[in-house]
Amino acid sequence: MSSRQSDIDKFLLYATISSVGVPSGPRTLDTTQALLRQELKNRLIHEGVGRGARIPLENSIFCNLVIKTTLQLSEIKTIQYDKTGPSAYSGEKWKFHHRRKGIKCTRGTKYGQDDSTEDSGTEHEDTEDDDTDGEDAEDDDMDNGDTDIDNAEIEGAVLGVEPSFDSVIHGQSETETWSSQEYQPSGSKKRHRQVPVTTEKEFQRLFYTIQYHLHHKLKHHLPFNISAGSRYWSAEFSTSPIPDEYNCQKPDIALFDFAIKNMGKTWADVLSFMEHTSSDLAKKRDIPVFWGSMTKAYLMLREQPWRRFVVEFSICANQLHAHYFDRSGLIISHPFHIHQNMGPVRLTEMLSTLTLSDTHHLGFDPTIHMCNTACTGTHSNLAPEAKGWVKDNHDKMYSIMEVLWKSHGLICRGTVCYCVVDEAGNKYTLKDCWVTEEKRMHETTILQMVKGIPNVVELVDHWDVYYKGEPDCTACIRSQYNMGHRDDLMFRNRFHRRILLSPCGEPLSKFSSR
Repeated sequence: MSSRQSDIDKFLLYATISSVGVPSGPRTLDTTQALLRQELKNRLIHEGVGRGARIPLENSIFCNLVIKTTLQLSEIKTIQYDKTGPSAYSGEKWKFHHRRKGIKCTRGTKYGQDDSTEDSGTEHEDTEDDDTDGEDAEDDDMDNGDTDIDNAEIEGAVLGVEPSFDSVIHGQSETETWSSQEYQPSGSKKRHRQVPVTTEKEFQRLFYTIQYHLHHKLKHHLPFNISAGSRYWSAEFSTSPIPDEYNCQKPDIALFDFAIKNMGKTWADVLSFMEHTSSDLAKKRDIPVFWGSMTKAYLMLREQPWRRFVVEFSICANQLHAHYFDRSGLIISHPFHIHQNMGPVRLTEMLSTLTLSDTHHLGFDPTIHMCNTACTGTHSNLAPEAKGWVKDNHDKMYSIMEVLWKSHGLICRGTVCYCVVDEAGNKYTLKDCWVTEEKRMHETTILQMVKGIPNVVELVDHWDVYYKGEPDCTACIRSQYNMGHRDDLMFRNRFHRRILLSPCGEPLSKFSSR
């Protein structure tokens, strides 16, 4: 291939991820990584590294994302894997609970029972493993009957043997975090290379144990009302990629809505995720966990473009980082050592924020709701067959009937076009996008100028999307950073806008002829 052809190919590939184009074909790990590298150029703040090292800890993105509690180390030490068993945190370390095959206990009650029910977190005998991943047969000694949310609250524990509990959290090698990522065509018989399971299942169980105690025993330390809907951490995709036509990615531990636990899942269902590696992100940014988290966040925003942002976390060499992605760039937080000082509290607060607080703390926009497979058709106040709802600034509700088009970019306008219907049955197109300040009113101004011209779409309404009483924009989360501290020199503030148009036409992709 000539250099000229190579440049053209690179340009076309770049357009599929950074602009409004629909992906034209498979993208391997190398291709995706190159595209994301270009996207993030001068749009990244890494606290504690470079100019980001001058950002005070109290101004960290972590402190903006994670809700501070009144928890102290003394409360953390009360978290136990079972009613009478070992602590999850002791000897100044988080520890895993390694169980032996054949341990018995009684099956408990369903999630949400009152505080009198204790979490044993132990196995039960002669019951089917509830995990949906396929590696359990290979890891039977460790994971058979692993505590999952179906049998989450186990009432008491009758231990046949004393479980071994001498293992602290280990880090997996960086090669285990980013393997088997190449594109596999649908229907391919090539088997994905299996990654040796090390800690994902143990982290899943540790996270649930912490979540349980926060929900039932330590909730008076939480400065928010516990969300009505429950979420759960799962390692089911740690060795088997989440289905996707173009990218095979395997989050170490992913957060899902409990309502879809036994249903098929895609990147549209991932609420957050955590990556784990023994490599130090502060010393070596260009490691698999960095590019892995980038690609997975991209897939989340591609499939959930109605989110304000995506936040995920990594534990690199026992250092906890928050990774914040929005339409203007990426911020990686100051690290907290998960075993030392206040790190155990910060890890617990992270879990409480992600699993128990309102979903807007995970980046979901409270003015719009897109249904998942569990809640589709359950909203009685929406039009029949609606896929969700959206509200304007006057609390007027529209039923979302279809997603007509969505952008496939990461650092961009993030445009989504919906077919919506109001309560009177009138159909409109709703355009949702993140625009720079200089173009904030550009499109509506043009539409007002061409009003009345035949065959030109008519502007019905437009508004800034508000969040917490203010126009939503990407500068809000970055207000604590001044230019002397910033590495994202290409940062452009983007405002969240919606434009209501009439009539609602068909996408060009549905036309049968010219």
